[in-house]
Amino acid sequence: MILFEKYSPRILGYLMRNGASRVEAEEIVQEAFLRVWSERRRFRPTGTFQAWLYTIASHILINERKRWSREITDEQQMLSHPEKSDNDPFYRVSLSQTVGRVKGVLEQMKQEYRMAVLLAAEGLSYQEAARAMGLSVSAYKTVLFRARGLLRSHFAEAGRKE
Repeated sequence: MILFEKYSPRILGYLMRNGASRVEAEEIVQEAFLRVWSERRRFRPTGTFQAWLYTIASHILINERKRWSREITDEQQMLSHPEKSDNDPFYRVSLSQTVGRVKGVLEQMKQEYRMAVLLAAEGLSYQEAARAMGLSVSAYKTVLFRARGLLRSHFAEAGRKE
């Protein structure tokens, strides 16, 4: 129960930012923890529990996406930790616009790039994120570098247009 309380909100947010609706993400979180329990003997202490859990949740999400026949259109909030300045209406509008733009760019990226960015945003180390994506650390760094480059070029181009 302690592990669920500690990790489920972060996994839920990660899944939702990867395109799952809240209901789908909650189901995947539950399935991930069921798999953690049933596969607990396979856990190797050479890695972190968090990376192992993200790996399981990512694999379930990928498998579920293969079965989803409809396009996911639920709007999700990109940031899970509201700032103190949320009471400022100008800040809220600016934040909403920025989140919308980032989300739009992420939705246009290949799934691999989107996952790399979101895992980095979750605060996972290169090793943990690479393990969660089933990549070597150097391959993960390359994917993340390319994804960040796409974000930078999009916002640089958008800044020139404004």
